[in-house]
Amino acid sequence: MKKSEKIIATIGAIIGFFIVAGLIQAAIVNNGGGGRGIIGLMFLGVIYGIRSIWKSKSNQDNSGDLPMKP
Repeated sequence: MKKSEKIIATIGAIIGFFIVAGLIQAAIVNNGGGGRGIIGLMFLGVIYGIRSIWKSKSNQDNSGDLPMKP
């Protein structure tokens, strides 16, 4: 993955988290509260998802070019 693709994916994950978490929080407040642990679990999922996006193998080329066939 190119660095620009990783940045776009990271920004998308963060914006998506805020949108979904906001909707869930609004539903929780309208139903009388409780159940806030789901947002924490979602946050952990986003953190580990971003970590896996940026994780690269030591021999991985981040240029985005496809390998040449012999």
